[in-house]
Amino acid sequence: MPDVADIIQQYTHMGYVLKTDGFRLGVPKQMPREQAELLFQHKREVIAHLCDRQAKQAGFVIGVPGEIYFATVRRAIGYEMTVYMERQETTWQVWRETYTKGKPTATKDIYKGTSFTTALQKAIRYIQAVRR
Repeated sequence: MPDVADIIQQYTHMGYVLKTDGFRLGVPKQMPREQAELLFQHKREVIAHLCDRQAKQAGFVIGVPGEIYFATVRRAIGYEMTVYMERQETTWQVWRETYTKGKPTATKDIYKGTSFTTALQKAIRYIQAVRR
């Protein structure tokens, strides 16, 4: 099996922009059919790689490639908050958990929907608001 990261990098160097919403893979219409078919043969891995790259660029840690991401913010001694993004069948869920002195004290749902991009944006905005 070809390395998915190498395939994506090769197509990116050729000028193609690949997109995903976390479930579907979007390829440019001008991409030759053979190249698009190669991507679709490895669709799940390609989508996971694209999601991982976006989440990592946003500062998230990859828990399970293509499925779970998280970021932790420490505000004071003994207080921290972790924002999680998780793929659950056909939806993305974003929530945060607050910990005081290492013990969970609160949970809040932030987003539940089908768009990875929206889930990532909501998670980023939430973290930015907490850091202010």
